[in-house]
Amino acid sequence: MELDPRTKLILVCTLTTLAVIKTDILYLLIIVFLAFILALLVKYNFIRYLRKMKRLMLSFLIIFLIQILFNKTGEPLIEIGNFVLIASGGLNSGFQFILRMLIIIMCGGILSTTNSRKMIQGLILLKLPYELAFMVTTSISFIPLLSEEIQDTLIALKLKGVNIKKIPLGKKVSTFTYLFFPIIMNTIEKSKELSISLELRGFRQSSKRTSRMILKIQPKDITLIGISSVIFITLLFI
Repeated sequence: MELDPRTKLILVCTLTTLAVIKTDILYLLIIVFLAFILALLVKYNFIRYLRKMKRLMLSFLIIFLIQILFNKTGEPLIEIGNFVLIASGGLNSGFQFILRMLIIIMCGGILSTTNSRKMIQGLILLKLPYELAFMVTTSISFIPLLSEEIQDTLIALKLKGVNIKKIPLGKKVSTFTYLFFPIIMNTIEKSKELSISLELRGFRQSSKRTSRMILKIQPKDITLIGISSVIFITLLFI
């Protein structure tokens, strides 16, 4: 289903706001389910994206375990003598973190199904200044660029016969430190080239901008915004 960018922004803001406000696991599961349904509506392949995020999911798992082991609030669930290994508060905090991360990932994926031109136009129609709208969408587009730079650097190391997995932990940290510096500098150079290109094209020379693209709210957009408003109010005051 093709939705207006403004509709996606409103729905994503609704879901993420609820994810921050609600602390009950049941309500967070409901929000995850709603985000998953919305991802299906906009044809976002969430399962395929999760497979690409194996390393990030490992980080989430580590944070989840830290929450469980170090948060001793609530009732003790597992005890070894007088030592509380797992408490209900830590388990609850860990599940809250995982569910909120799932919501954020799905919401980010939902927004990624809209091209940058439409997203900029949608933000402008929401009365956001054009410069700020352009800056937001450009920043988002630099995220995959940074990821590609990292992947290219790691592939270059492998081609030189360097096995990252066999490097001791101390040397591995210093290796990645040396790697990230040229990656960041290369990204900065590309951002400078982009700014020069924008100046050559007369960016911000005119105070009033026009666009050939005209976004129109469809009945399906109004329906989804109405449903999301009802769900937001219902979950907010339950």
